[in-house]
Amino acid sequence: MSTPPALPAPQPVQPDPRAAPPDGRAPAPLLSPSGPLEPARSPRRLLVVDDEPLVLRALVRLGERQGIEVLPAPDAVTALQLLRSGQAVDVALIDLVMPELDGEALLEAILVLRPGVPVILMSGYAREERIERCLQRGAVAFLRKPFGWPELQRALEACRSAGEADHHLGVR
Repeated sequence: MSTPPALPAPQPVQPDPRAAPPDGRAPAPLLSPSGPLEPARSPRRLLVVDDEPLVLRALVRLGERQGIEVLPAPDAVTALQLLRSGQAVDVALIDLVMPELDGEALLEAILVLRPGVPVILMSGYAREERIERCLQRGAVAFLRKPFGWPELQRALEACRSAGEADHHLGVR
């Protein structure tokens, strides 16, 4: 008769690294696959607009794993409703190719409605000239799908840098 395998010893529950320590110091930095991500460097609220439900869910999970509040929108019309309602948004991540109102039209609307909100565009299908046109009009970055956290993190850093430059120039 064989003996059953031993169960692993219970592990202590680890505190949330984002929570402030009891001594009142600043919370520990979040960790990402590419290293620490300081809480001040990530947006608090990321508007994600994509008409593909699986992609939208994956991006929501990706952001939430990094401690970012993600506001999902399945289309540009829903995103515009969120923006017009006064919902706080720090950065918008928008699919460029969508039915009805596409990412380029949404970019133009955001530049008018919320000129201080940086926009990152993404697509797996867009033509180079269209991408270049959107970047010239005010998009901060473009991500080719599929992408992971390191690429999104670099694009969010570009948004932060653009915001600091705008602030120093008196744009915001």
